[in-house]
Order: sequence, then structure tokens, then C-alpha cells
Amino acid sequence: LDADAVDLHALVGPDEDGIEQVVYYLLKTYPQLDASRVYTEGLSAGSATSTGLGIRKSYLFAAVGGFSAGILPGSYRFDCDRQSLLGEAIQKSGAVEMPYFSATGTSDTVVPFINKDNWQKNAFFAAWQIYQIMNGMSVTERPDFSKDTIFGITLENRETIWTNKGISMETGVLSKNGVPLIQYLCFGQSIFDGAGHEYHQHCGQHAHKAVKEAGAQLFG
Repeated sequence: LDADAVDLHALVGPDEDGIEQVVYYLLKTYPQLDASRVYTEGLSAGSATSTGLGIRKSYLFAAVGGFSAGILPGSYRFDCDRQSLLGEAIQKSGAVEMPYFSATGTSDTVVPFINKDNWQKNAFFAAWQIYQIMNGMSVTERPDFSKDTIFGITLENRETIWTNKGISMETGVLSKNGVPLIQYLCFGQSIFDGAGHEYHQHCGQHAHKAVKEAGAQLFG
């Protein structure tokens, strides 16, 4: 795309409707784009926004990737809150399938990762539950860290991946009818220390691959 040819700042508003209008504008302006392959991903505040877009604008996006944020319980931020998104997820439950990739660092101090003390108000756990509901999957009512010491959820394809930079990635998926719809990934120990709020290239590569594969399985 020619960035000079499109003034996105003139199009986008401060909310999800503005983002939707940008997508429609781009699809109209560039007919070579595949409307069935539109993805939303974001980091931190962008992650919270993308997570909300996947629920609110489920007809627009093929899959969602969230890095270092989820849904902030008990507060209205980034044009959404847990209660309103929960209501929409319940209405769409089973009728919409939206692949969701959730990633963060276990040592994040900005948006803390889930643990036995914070899970009831944890942004990641709230997002996982809401996407389970909308996708018509079994809902994890509370984490059980005796089943999985990292995520508190029994996952398929559970593995630890070490990158060539000496960073560990814990990952696993939840599937519906054989299709992986929610993929979990967190950065744990590295040769330096635990991973925090920052973006990691390895995580981005993993996310792009995951959402495209899930979209391909759902939409052919």
C-alpha cells in the first residue's frame, strides 16, 4: 500500500467504528485485497483494542492476535469493557468462530500475567473466557494450576520452545472440532531474565503463522 496515498488519520475515529471504516476504505480502494483475510493484531493498548474488535466486529476480521494485554475487567477502556463484551459474546455464542492468539511475558509488570492471586481480575483470563464463550467452547470457570503451572488450563499441543536467543516460549491451544481456535503463548525465562511487556519478534512470527493457519482451516 502507498502510505502517501491514504490519509488514515483523516479517516479513523477514536473508536472501533472508525477502524471499521478504514478497513472498508482500504478494501474498496485496493480491490486486490482479500476481504476474508483481514486480521487485527496489536501490542498493549493495541492488543486490548484488537481483542475487543474481534468480539464487536467479528464479521470483519478472520482472526485476532493480542500481545501484552487482554480485556481489563471492571474498567471501560479502549472503547470496551468486560461486561459489554461478555454480553455480545453470549449473544454470538456458537454462531461465530474467531481464532484468538494471546501472548505476553510472564514478568510483565504493566499488564500482569495470570497467577493464583490475580486471576479474578486478570486481563488475559477475562479475554480467554470471553473468546471461549463466543466460540461455543467449554468455558474455564477458574484456573487450575495443578493441571498447568503456567496457564492454569489443560491445553492441547502443550510445549516449551526455546528460541535461538535463549528465550523460552510456553505454548498450547484449545480446539473446537479439531480446529485450534485459541492459542496461548507466554515468554518465560531468558538468558537475561523473565520477559516483560515488550514485543518479541519470535512471538510476532508465531502469531502470524497461527492466525493464518486457523483462518485457513475455518474459511478454506
